[in-house]
Amino acid sequence: MRTPRPPALTAKEQAQRHEERFATEAAASERLGALARQPVEDETARIRRLQAELGIVRFEDLPAAKPLLAIERTLKASLQRIMDERDLIHTERYLSGAMGSLGIAPPTGEKAKEFRERRDRLKAKLKVGTVEPPAPKADALPETITRAALEVFSPDKVVKDRPTPGARLAELDEMEITVSAGLHDVSALVRDLRGDAGYDQAAALQKHHGALSLQLFRAAQKFAEAAEAERSLRTAFTSAGYPPRYDVLSGLQLSAVLVLGSESDYASQLSQYRRFLQDKGLLR
Repeated sequence: MRTPRPPALTAKEQAQRHEERFATEAAASERLGALARQPVEDETARIRRLQAELGIVRFEDLPAAKPLLAIERTLKASLQRIMDERDLIHTERYLSGAMGSLGIAPPTGEKAKEFRERRDRLKAKLKVGTVEPPAPKADALPETITRAALEVFSPDKVVKDRPTPGARLAELDEMEITVSAGLHDVSALVRDLRGDAGYDQAAALQKHHGALSLQLFRAAQKFAEAAEAERSLRTAFTSAGYPPRYDVLSGLQLSAVLVLGSESDYASQLSQYRRFLQDKGLLR
């Protein structure tokens, strides 16, 4: 006897099942995404806790670094805005046909649509305001940085009406030169400060790092000794006239054994590590 077919689903029922399936798949994707992010988030949290335990101050939290980093971020943003505004002016001139004197006809069709979308994106981007840090003190930084910062921070700076796109492009060129010079110099100050502060932070960790290095060497010694004992056991067995019998006495498949080597071998990594610690005064 033939089994009767189930009744066909109505359009409403089909839509409902589609929505349920979509919701289930979306929830599954979200769970997978959360699982993928979890190890990264856990590792970040672990490193942050370790920094606190070791007394490592993040560079961005150093009092001397905060104002310089703030100025650097703002000058970078300002430089990008200069380039975006220049791009917008060229895009508008291209769309309007103002470049006909150069033999460049305005775009049509899909190309015109592409450039209109580009114009709209640039306009929207330039409308977004930026949070600016306090203006730097005139005597606190090199003149190039102060001059560049004044282009951005000056409360007296009034945005002038642009009589022509050409005149505005000339203004933007001057602004780019000034801001770029300041950005170059403030970035150099940040690099120098990062290097000096990094030395101080590393010096504070030196003793603790030495203890960990010695602990690592002792663990490597024990590992090498255990690996040699295991190898010697199998050598003693085969030297007695028996086949290796890897099915019973399986060989150690750790490449670290070969890389680490034996302490009796002068050229091995383990011997090199010993000499390194001796040179540092951490091992006699």
